[in-house]
Amino acid sequence: MAFVCLQSTRAAALKIIKEEGLVGLYDGLSSSLLGIAVTNFIYYGTFEGSRTAYLKSKNKLTLSTLEAMAVSAVAGATTSIISNPIWVVNTRQTYVGHNSMCGKILPL
Repeated sequence: MAFVCLQSTRAAALKIIKEEGLVGLYDGLSSSLLGIAVTNFIYYGTFEGSRTAYLKSKNKLTLSTLEAMAVSAVAGATTSIISNPIWVVNTRQTYVGHNSMCGKILPL
């Protein structure tokens, strides 16, 4: 069965399984887990720090829903800015490491 570039997810998965076995579907898992761990660590730390600072500044014990959403937005933006390089490296390692599903490396 021949596949063309820009395959469906199903076709890509079948090609990986055919060429690398089931283990191929888990390629890059270690760098993904590292990225997720770092991202969650940054998010949680930023959220808790921002929440504590906001509560102290307002002399409050709890956040309203809107305040919690604002603190979450700050934590999310901070997390994205700090962790983006991890995901760029992860994506490029995966993409370049397999010479893409199309059989050639395209400029990123």
